[in-house]
Order: sequence, then structure tokens, then C-alpha cells
Amino acid sequence: MLGALEDLGKELSPDDVESIGADFCDELPVLLNGINEALDRKDAAEACRYAHSLKGAASIFRLHELVEAAGRVEKLASEGRLGEAREAIPELRSESDRALTDLLVACRNFSHFS
Repeated sequence: MLGALEDLGKELSPDDVESIGADFCDELPVLLNGINEALDRKDAAEACRYAHSLKGAASIFRLHELVEAAGRVEKLASEGRLGEAREAIPELRSESDRALTDLLVACRNFSHFS
């Protein structure tokens, strides 16, 4: 994770990197809630869009497990397998919690190196 921040730091200022990290931390719960609400409404396309957005945002920080979990929900939703997508949510939430913790630690360490 720190490597992803360091790579971003080659192109952006340290403040910008921290801002992007903070934006991700703020956006993650919005995306998760969006997926849940779309699944509640049985709106496969909307669930797919939210999961795809989450997957893309997580990939910026090389959060591979979160990318995989979001990709699984995206695939299931795109195939109309909403019950299975709903069953994949606990893993997605667990990976999201882990990613937030890892990102906060990495941002703290990044600010010491920059």
C-alpha cells in the first residue's frame, strides 16, 4: 500500500496524495451503501455500477483483496445473480474495513517519508 502512495507521490504533491486517500476513505461507505440499496431495490445495473466504481477506486491504492471482492459483486450483479451478490457483501465489507485501516496506516507512514 505504501508503494502505491509513493508512486502517486512521484506525480502529485504529498498534500494531493493525502487528499486522494481521504476522499477514498469518505467515498467508500457511500459506495458500499449504494451497492446495498441497489440490491435491496433489485437494481442489478445500479449495484454493478457502484461495485465497479469501488473496484476502480480501490485499484488506485493497490487494494487487491478489495478489488477482487468488489469485482465479485460486480460480476454477480451484472449476471443478475442478486442473491449471490447479497451473500458476497459481508466479505466486501470485511475487505473494506481492512482496506481503510491499511490506507490510514500507509497515509500516516507516507507523510513521514514525504
